Amino acid sequence: TSYSPIESIKQMDIHSVCATREHLFMGCLDHSIIPIKAQSPFSACTSIVNSHLDTVTALASLSNYPILVSASKDKYLRAWQLPDAAAGIHADKESKVRDAHNDFINVVETTGNIVYSGSK
Repeated sequence: TSYSPIESIKQMDIHSVCATREHLFMGCLDHSIIPIKAQSPFSACTSIVNSHLDTVTALASLSNYPILVSASKDKYLRAWQLPDAAAGIHADKESKVRDAHNDFINVVETTGNIVYSGSK
């Protein structure tokens, strides 16, 4: 799905955000993650549809690696490999941890190459 950034953002139910040098990532109620290129003017990107089975509740990036970590009400933690800025983000380059918590994950943070997550 391709989005016109400004108009689409106004209509999205965004639950989490994360910024890197190249992108602003938005985790949404519709289970998708939408990357917007961090340029002026913003460039449209393709969303990761069905990135999770439920609302994307938290996003974080690893500072030492090109990886985006997402968390969801589906109890999954997912790590997405971020290729170079021109290529965008690809759903086929991801790994996941199922049932990382007993309840939905509502926060994820990173320090270096360590990922911390929290739930109820």
